[in-house]
Amino acid sequence: MLEHRRALVAARTLGWRHVADQISKLPTEIRDQLTTNGKIEARLRRLEQIDPDTATTPAGRYWLEWLQAFIDQDRTARREIRRLERLIDELLDNHGTTLRDEPGIGPIAAATLLREVGDPTRFDRESKFARWCGTGAVALSSGEGAGSPVKHRLDFSGNRRINSVCTSRRSPGSAPSSKPPPTSPEKPPKAKPDAKPAEPTNATSPTASSAE
Repeated sequence: MLEHRRALVAARTLGWRHVADQISKLPTEIRDQLTTNGKIEARLRRLEQIDPDTATTPAGRYWLEWLQAFIDQDRTARREIRRLERLIDELLDNHGTTLRDEPGIGPIAAATLLREVGDPTRFDRESKFARWCGTGAVALSSGEGAGSPVKHRLDFSGNRRINSVCTSRRSPGSAPSSKPPPTSPEKPPKAKPDAKPAEPTNATSPTASSAE
């Protein structure tokens, strides 16, 4: 079911991008009846209400009828996606998992975790799970001797589906930090050298004043 839903969502997203490009190529008499901003779904609903007879050319009429047929297909795909999501939710109820009790974990994320992870006891340490799904930091610096590395980078390997679930979830009410934490200790600012006193000029030097 997860793969079926994932395929439908991917096809629907690709279809929206293609339709958004085609709307910009519609004849002027049709394009003027659409809004120039807003989400693509709102523009498709407006497009559905346009009479194909308003097109002045056969090509424009075919274009409009084709896009209106896509709206029906998209609506069917959306209903199927919602049906699959309800079935997945029922399967999770029968399974008895408590993953959905965690903040930020919905039915799709919980089902993805169960399907991809399988038996969680095969990871005897948290670091092994982090390495498996690519959520652990990878040491980047070297030459610290016996000390721990101080510079790290993101891990681009591992299970990317679980990585997406783990990194995209956020507790309700939490706000992103305005400043990311430093990856290495901050160095103290260097002290500026004292300003060098200006050398006396001929007009202000003691010898010049005594000579007068």
